[in-house]
Amino acid sequence: MLYILVTQRWEDLSAAVPAYAAADAHWNYTTGVEIGIISLLSWWPYIGAMVRMAPNGRRAAAPIMVGMGLPVPLLSAIGIAGILVLQVSDPAEWMRTVGGPTYGVIALLFVAAANLGTAVAGVYSSSIGLRHFPALQKLSWPMLLLISIAPVGVVGLLIPDLFFANFGTFIAFIGLGFAPLCGIQIVDYYFLRKRRIDVRGLFEDRPDSAYRFWSGFNPASLIAMAAGFCTYLYLLNPITYESRWPYDYLTAALPTAVVGGVVYALITLLVVKPAGKGRY
Repeated sequence: MLYILVTQRWEDLSAAVPAYAAADAHWNYTTGVEIGIISLLSWWPYIGAMVRMAPNGRRAAAPIMVGMGLPVPLLSAIGIAGILVLQVSDPAEWMRTVGGPTYGVIALLFVAAANLGTAVAGVYSSSIGLRHFPALQKLSWPMLLLISIAPVGVVGLLIPDLFFANFGTFIAFIGLGFAPLCGIQIVDYYFLRKRRIDVRGLFEDRPDSAYRFWSGFNPASLIAMAAGFCTYLYLLNPITYESRWPYDYLTAALPTAVVGGVVYALITLLVVKPAGKGRY
């Protein structure tokens, strides 16, 4: 597809102007970096699911990162070229317009096959998570899978155009949620716990279990998430993309992750750890 766009539509590609470009080139560049960061943050739970399904997590991590790092820039280049030339955000429309119906069908089959593995990992991890809710513990596995798939099915069948038209907002909300979460988990695992966790304690549901904290809630993480939300909203509005200083130099996701991690570390060291919670 990239080959067709470059060889057959080069004049259109070189003359194309991004639909939502701002007058400030620096802001445009930073926003491109921001979108790249938050797009990769969306893979945080997927990588966890892949590692979980592997016999050895340490061996699985490096191939997953290489598999993510090498093809994603190329795929992003295809997406950028498709949107610039065709002014449409729906990949199915690019393929049909550029190569014709036959090419479109073949390309979509490849896209479906390429997304099968990640879809399975996502549905599996979502269903495992749902089973932690007491009201859903007795549901059958097929019913849990159905609940996990249903929201995606509704979007894909009923409102795909609305979703694609607001994809920038969707991706920004991923940064709003995952940036502080990633900062918290990195600080907790690498700095506070020194990469040592109680695996059995992760699954125990007793009042005195390792990670029960206060009735199942850790105030350090909740306050850190709130601080991260506020930081991201201050730096970048996820709906309008209006920004404030120093967004142009730091993006929104990176400061949000730092703020979330720092707040979490301070509250943990000052309150949680002295109270004997969390088995630090």
